[in-house]
Amino acid sequence: MVQLQPVLMEGSFDKTAGTWSVTRDKAPVTIDRSRGIAGHSHIFQWGYIGSGASQLAIEMMLEAGATDVEASEFQGRFKRDVVVRWGETFSVTVEELQAFLSVYRTLKALE
Repeated sequence: MVQLQPVLMEGSFDKTAGTWSVTRDKAPVTIDRSRGIAGHSHIFQWGYIGSGASQLAIEMMLEAGATDVEASEFQGRFKRDVVVRWGETFSVTVEELQAFLSVYRTLKALE
């Protein structure tokens, strides 16, 4: 049986250039998809509670399989729970993102 490698989302901040980059299995992730849902920022950022972190949280929810409506609704919770805690770099699997999405869906159902 072939074991598939998990899909890996990674982010890094280059202090010298002042640039933030996010990849999915080493391929750059563009901001277009998440900005189509909400235009909080023109860049992804993390490690704080601002607009760039909101934009990244939407993208992470989409990567987990959230609908556009769910990504918009759950981004604030995911930003507060996870994105603000990341340092200069982060690494998270899509499976881990899916676990957060599952919890958020359950909590929503209990409201």
